Amino acid sequence: MGAALGTLVAGSAADIFGRKKAIILSDIFLFCGPLILWMAGSIFQLYIGRFLIGLGFGINLLVCSIYLSEASPTEIRGSITGIYHFAALSGIILSTTSGIVFEGDWAFMFALASIPACG
Repeated sequence: MGAALGTLVAGSAADIFGRKKAIILSDIFLFCGPLILWMAGSIFQLYIGRFLIGLGFGINLLVCSIYLSEASPTEIRGSITGIYHFAALSGIILSTTSGIVFEGDWAFMFALASIPACG
């Protein structure tokens, strides 16, 4: 639900606030969501954390694609956006793998998810 809402509002947010601020906003969601999951004490907090992660991912996926296609030279535009989407899908695979590896320590796994948002 968060990713769906993120993609719906991302275009308008990028037009109103600019691409850079929209990407920073998505990074804030992608940083805070895993921290909320890490410290969650109830199922409601887990839902909030997952929603924020989805929201950040939806905004980031749309706005970064737009930014890359606008900033890239025309001869490599498709390759650049394709590589970006490949990297996003690779991140999903890595997060699933980390879920398997850190099965017994789910809180640590959620805390690790905040690290990429800092970059």
